[in-house]
Amino acid sequence: MKPLRLTMKAFGPYAGEESLDFANLKGRNFFLIHGPTGAGKTSILDAICFALFGDSSGEERKSKQMRSDHAEQSLSTEVTFEFMLGQDRYRVTRSPEQERAARRGNATVTTKGQATLWKLNKDLSNPIVLASKATDVTEKIEQLLGFKSNQFRQVVLLPQGKFRQLIMASSSERQAILEALFKTEIYRRIEEALKEKASGVGDQIKEKKSRQALILEQAGSVCLEEVEEKRQTAILQVEQVRLKIAECKDREVIAQRHLAEARESMQKLSEVEEATKVFSQLSQDKELFSQKESELAQARRAQSLAASETVLKQRAEEFEQAKMKLSQAEESVAGLEEMNQETGKLLAIETGKQAERDVAAKELSFLTELGGKVKELESARQKCSLAEKRYKQIESERQVSQKRLADNQAALDELQRQVIEHEVNSAKVEALKLGLKNLETAYTDRQRIEQLNSEFVDRRKDADESGACLSSLTGRLAQARGELGELEDSFVGHQAAVLSAKLISGEACLVCGSVEHPKPARISGELPTESALKAKRDEIKQLESVSSDLLSDNQKQLAAIAKLEAERDSLISRLGEVGAIDLKELAKRVQEAKELHLAAAKSESQLAERQNKLVMVKSVLEQEKHKLDTADAQLQEAKSDYEQTRAIAAEREAQIPSDLQDLQLVEQAKRKSQQLLEALKESFQKAQDGARSASELFIAAKTALEKSKEARALTDQRLQTQKQEFVAALNEAGFNSLQDFKLARRSNEEIAFLDKEISKYQADMAAVEDRLQRAKKAAHGLDPPDIARFESNFHVAKEQTELVVREEASLSERLKQIQIWLNELTKVLKEIEDLESRFGVVGRLADVASGKNAFGVTFQRFVLGALLDDVLIASSQRLRIMSKGRYQLQRMTTRADKRMGGGLDLEVYDTYTGTSRPVATLSGGESFIASLSMALGLADVVQSYSGGVYLETIFVDEGFGSLDPESLDLALRALIDLQQGGRLVGIISHVPELKERIDARLEVIPGRAGSSARFVVA
Repeated sequence: MKPLRLTMKAFGPYAGEESLDFANLKGRNFFLIHGPTGAGKTSILDAICFALFGDSSGEERKSKQMRSDHAEQSLSTEVTFEFMLGQDRYRVTRSPEQERAARRGNATVTTKGQATLWKLNKDLSNPIVLASKATDVTEKIEQLLGFKSNQFRQVVLLPQGKFRQLIMASSSERQAILEALFKTEIYRRIEEALKEKASGVGDQIKEKKSRQALILEQAGSVCLEEVEEKRQTAILQVEQVRLKIAECKDREVIAQRHLAEARESMQKLSEVEEATKVFSQLSQDKELFSQKESELAQARRAQSLAASETVLKQRAEEFEQAKMKLSQAEESVAGLEEMNQETGKLLAIETGKQAERDVAAKELSFLTELGGKVKELESARQKCSLAEKRYKQIESERQVSQKRLADNQAALDELQRQVIEHEVNSAKVEALKLGLKNLETAYTDRQRIEQLNSEFVDRRKDADESGACLSSLTGRLAQARGELGELEDSFVGHQAAVLSAKLISGEACLVCGSVEHPKPARISGELPTESALKAKRDEIKQLESVSSDLLSDNQKQLAAIAKLEAERDSLISRLGEVGAIDLKELAKRVQEAKELHLAAAKSESQLAERQNKLVMVKSVLEQEKHKLDTADAQLQEAKSDYEQTRAIAAEREAQIPSDLQDLQLVEQAKRKSQQLLEALKESFQKAQDGARSASELFIAAKTALEKSKEARALTDQRLQTQKQEFVAALNEAGFNSLQDFKLARRSNEEIAFLDKEISKYQADMAAVEDRLQRAKKAAHGLDPPDIARFESNFHVAKEQTELVVREEASLSERLKQIQIWLNELTKVLKEIEDLESRFGVVGRLADVASGKNAFGVTFQRFVLGALLDDVLIASSQRLRIMSKGRYQLQRMTTRADKRMGGGLDLEVYDTYTGTSRPVATLSGGESFIASLSMALGLADVVQSYSGGVYLETIFVDEGFGSLDPESLDLALRALIDLQQGGRLVGIISHVPELKERIDARLEVIPGRAGSSARFVVA
């Protein structure tokens, strides 16, 4: 990543819009960001971090706190950053959540944070939007750069007070950085794939063994062979039972045949008995069905007269309806005649009201004309009211303007007094600031002295304890050495006795060759063994190693104590008389000085504000005076208009009756007059319509009465004729009277039912006679059999067969299940064998790749360790130069904590002592040059591997003040050398020498209304 342009709006100390074009460096790749404390140097790095990731370089300030206190309310906080990645150019714009002025009124509204990322063309036209939401932009930036915000602050931007993070990072943190930079996710995925594969095979083995145990448990066996034995036994049992089944089935067939023959004989005898019984029952109903046949014949004769009876009923109904209509017509004629007389009288009355209708029409015409005059009066009154309202409003505004004029004059007097007061206080700021700085430095030194005293006591205690342990260990070591000497002497002295024990009388001695052994040596006491000698030597070796370590630790502790004493004495000497003041009293003085300085600084910052406000109040005061003069002229004009409109309204009131000067009352009277006239007209029209309608209805009713009389005479004649015809038909059908006809009459359904019932009886009688004859013929010569005995024999034979069949089914099912268990066991054992063979390879690979080895190094960490070695080689080349050949960085070969993964922990090799020690033991200045070397070496190696990550820029915020002049010179030379590779290096520092030695600077200039920045190139 290489910066091109940074634009800040209302950001941090930059109140307006500040644009920094890095092209103004004119090809310089090494520049200094310079300016006084608090001017806004670190805010430039904050702006870059905020634009890319949405947070600050040091993470102390949140995005909501980045708005400038000097900015105008209308200007929104925003940062735009253009940068290059390889050959591609990008622009990112981001704004935090902030308060802005509302579009209406004096209120404010909160706007959410926004961000947009573009990819730019070479001619900067038609940029492509890559992301347009804050979270999406951050995610896309992380993909492009190759690392997250915290990794960016450890590799590209070394924040103030946090430059040690890169070398002090834990092994896991360093792994995340290297993985992001070198894109080694594939090796981690290989680890996970192997682990997942091994886990899957292991789970399959467990599953198969669980299945094996379950099958054996179900089979009630402990092994495959035992299951096979059970299968052979079951086969033999099934064959034996099947022979028994054949014998039982033969006996069952014979018994079933005898039972069927007995049942057939019994059925023939029963059929004779049943047919006889049915024939007897049907014979008893013969007389009843003869009566039903006679009833059916009469019903059919009566049915032939049904049509004639229906016609007679219709004629009777027609006669009754004609009588009823005649009666209704007579009643209607009587009623309509009375109504015709009443409507005639009503018409005569309404014709006499013509005078009333004429008076109502004249009254309506008068009220219609009066309405126009009342509207003119209402208009005059409205104009008068508006003129009066305007007059009173202008008078009220004039009074308000007079009050505002007085208030602004009072505010002007107060502001003039405050400006004088702030001018006096502002003159004290620099003196108070210097005094506060001296007191804060003294307070910090006193705190450091207290801390050093506490550390001195602890270090002295540790040194005394380690000295006592060393003394005790030295005594134990001397004692062990003496015991070893005694064991060695005893061992050598007893060797002669060991040899003499092997002498045989008459045989030559192995030492001197003599065959006589007059006085052989004898073993006295316990003989030392070689294992005892080895154990004692190992004990001495271990004691010597522990003693050496304790001696080294004790020397380091004494050196640290001397360093603490030197620092404490230096601070006491620098404090002088202030050192005698109590720490609490000194803190109180610092607080008082802070309050005084803050008050003075506040007065200084408020001075310009009060002066600007004074100018504004004067301007407002002039405006209020002008408004008051304008209000006086408008008031006089409004008063004249009011008096003129009031005179016109009084003139028009005199022309209209007092009770009708309201338009609403006139309209109300007009509506009443119109309603009266319409009611009179409507009554006259209704009387005319009623008389005409009644006359027409009376004439129609008289005509209907004559027609009804003719219809009654005709229907009466038809009824009498039909009665004569029906009596003649009854006599012809054989009925003596109408009563006999009604008794014989049946419905169609009843006739059909009788006919069906009789037919069925006749058919049943014929069938039962035939059945009885055939049954007697079939049962001729048969005797009743003993059914119970035959059934008992059959059931016994059948039960024996079913019992043996169930036994065979049970044994067959048992054999089938044993065969299933046997097949499944064979299959599972083969699968377990195959899986265990695979697990022997995959499981071992997964263990090694996941770090289950002597070094605790995973596959990915092994690869990252090799890459880190390249980084450390490049870093150590610069570190040796900056440290004058003393230090070089290297990886630790052992794990400090066995519970954690290893392979990426760092240590520093000190050529002065020839020992390696943790990087945490480096001093502040040494840590700075080590971190700087590490960042530069990391950039070199990442660029050489070309993994898609571009480390073309590095920013360093402070840290140079902790270096001595020679180390500073070496560090600068290392940074200047980076220009040859085209890398951009920006540093922030207060060291005066840097401003003289670096010819390209980004100057940050503070001001009362905010800071500004510009590039200065010599």
